[in-house]
Amino acid sequence: MLSIVTNKEDNDIKGMVELVAELCLSKEFETLRKELARLYTESDSKESEVNAFKDALFTMLVQNDHRFRTESEK
Repeated sequence: MLSIVTNKEDNDIKGMVELVAELCLSKEFETLRKELARLYTESDSKESEVNAFKDALFTMLVQNDHRFRTESEK
């Protein structure tokens, strides 16, 4: 992936990308996304899959905020 990091901002972005990738590939994320999509679909919400993905990602990022902050503070 990104092997050359040119400055601290690039390093911060790389850390966030790595965290997001890890979270999105986790079983917890997939379970939450599917459950939200089911609930949104049942309530006739528009773009239920997209909204479920966004809400699941937001939730996972908030729960793991400490991991990103720790990485970016190095």
